[in-house]
Amino acid sequence: MTALLRPFLFAKALYLDRVQRKRIEELEEETLRKVEELLNANVPIVLELGHRHLRSDDWLTLDQNMYADFFWDYRNGLPFPSDSIEVLYAGNLLQRLSAPQLMYLLKECLRTLKPGGRFFFSVPDAEPILRAYVEKRQFFAADDPAVWKPGWFDTGSRLDQVTYQAYSNGHVHFLFDHENVVCLCQKAGFAHTEFREPEANIDGALSRPDTLYVVASKSS
Repeated sequence: MTALLRPFLFAKALYLDRVQRKRIEELEEETLRKVEELLNANVPIVLELGHRHLRSDDWLTLDQNMYADFFWDYRNGLPFPSDSIEVLYAGNLLQRLSAPQLMYLLKECLRTLKPGGRFFFSVPDAEPILRAYVEKRQFFAADDPAVWKPGWFDTGSRLDQVTYQAYSNGHVHFLFDHENVVCLCQKAGFAHTEFREPEANIDGALSRPDTLYVVASKSS
């Protein structure tokens, strides 16, 4: 790279960054307007955090992409007032957050739910994979249909399944089991947490054996 080209590329990067930030600000302002319109309509709000996969038109979605109903980075909280949402859902999303981000989002979910509102979510269960490793057996392998292939690095070792569950090629930042799910929800302020069977109308048709399905409720 020539010395003359470096300043040009740097200036271009700064320009593109400013353009991108401006576009994100515009999309977030549009989201705030849409939220206000929705609240003024006085209809029940059921909201999914993350990518759209639910088939019912009753569900709205919130994510930082153009496919969601509301463009917003849920790591920065939720753009809804307190006590405004009937039901929240997050499918295999919470493991992507760091511990501070996770706790903040759980508290935001609690804040925005109406009294008696419920937060349905699913997260990977680390316990069966760790148990299988200690017992020197394989819980799942690279060719398992349930494995997200970009997250698996195959060395031929039983440790691959642990690496997949704990890191998934940089996409996982937090591990869950039955005990810490309950503790996290209690710490966030939820009144009651229970484990549930997967529901096709909420979780989709594909249920996974290494997944915890949970519902946390706000006090009435």
